[in-house]
Amino acid sequence: MENTATLHLSKRNPSAHRLAICIVGMTVYSIPMTMIGPALPSIQADFKLSLEAMGLLASISFVGGLFAVLGGMLADRYGSLKTFLLGFAFILMATSTLAFTRSLILIPLSFFIIALGGSYVEPSMNSIVSVAYPNQRATALNILHVFWSVGAFIGPSMASIIIAETGSWHYPYMVSALIVAAFFSFMLASRKSLARMSQYATRESNPRRSINWKIFSSTNLILLSLISLFYVGAELGSNAWLPSFLILYRGWNIIEAGLILSLFWAAMAIGRLGLAKVSERIGYGKMILICGSISLASISLGIVANSLIPVIVLWCITGFCFGPIFPVILAWASSYLPENTGMSSGVILTVATVGAMFSPWLIGAVAQTYTLQQGMIVLPSLILVMLLTAMWAANKTSKPR
Repeated sequence: MENTATLHLSKRNPSAHRLAICIVGMTVYSIPMTMIGPALPSIQADFKLSLEAMGLLASISFVGGLFAVLGGMLADRYGSLKTFLLGFAFILMATSTLAFTRSLILIPLSFFIIALGGSYVEPSMNSIVSVAYPNQRATALNILHVFWSVGAFIGPSMASIIIAETGSWHYPYMVSALIVAAFFSFMLASRKSLARMSQYATRESNPRRSINWKIFSSTNLILLSLISLFYVGAELGSNAWLPSFLILYRGWNIIEAGLILSLFWAAMAIGRLGLAKVSERIGYGKMILICGSISLASISLGIVANSLIPVIVLWCITGFCFGPIFPVILAWASSYLPENTGMSSGVILTVATVGAMFSPWLIGAVAQTYTLQQGMIVLPSLILVMLLTAMWAANKTSKPR
């Protein structure tokens, strides 16, 4: 019987090989996805954008994520590895465009394509890992998503340093394009051996040809999707606006703002790693409620604090508590729908994208009308609604075993 206390990560374990590839992919994918925060003030200065226009641009950068259901369907039907490679091809094309374009039309289009690529990449990785570790989904997905936070630490910190040194937002995307190109080339060169090395190769070479459309009427999936909508709205709204808030409202420099955002993501990685197994013990719903409650308090205080050290501490607490929430949502859904892990993941990611699109625009719209600090109040408001939805879900469902 499998020991559910620890993951099997030995070099000879084919599941570990799949997890390792997904870990690298998650890190590489999250770098260009999270650079928009430090890049946004520089783009705003280049094109003289209003606060509302900045929010709209940040929102457009997530529109491509609406295709995550399609990505999940493709992963379930044609194979996760093929869908994974297709997504990275889109990301490479878009980051290469951002490295050189001077067109205000191509900038949002490229942001859209990065998110579109992500909508194929992320359901594929979630599906691969869920199938590889069916009895340890929450732990495995938490470990995988630790490396979203690792890439999200690298992306903003790298972008902040490069922009501070060069004065241009193009160069960070040039570096990220080179990173994506290196990983994509490796995957293309080794895709056949990767497909053969796993005991799950049968799933890749002979994937299911039928789609379970009944999952769209699943009450559990609907509630979990709503939780993801409000959570991701708060998470990626923070990523899009925290540097601009600290630079434009607080008057801090880009290095300080980029450092705080990077530490927020680093704390999230620590939270995912440190709390990975706790949710298996206490239950998925309780984990979301505890972490959401603490993050509601810390993010609210982080918005009103105006000294560097308290702001760093409060946003790190927020990141740490945010850490396990999204992987737990995915694990919860996969445990209810084990035969459609790609599609259930795609549904959740698609609904979450609505939150990611809506919150940056709403923050910008409120900031344009009132102040940027009042616009940032959107973030704790989203967490509060997430908590209410999670309480509803916890009452409707029981902890999966």
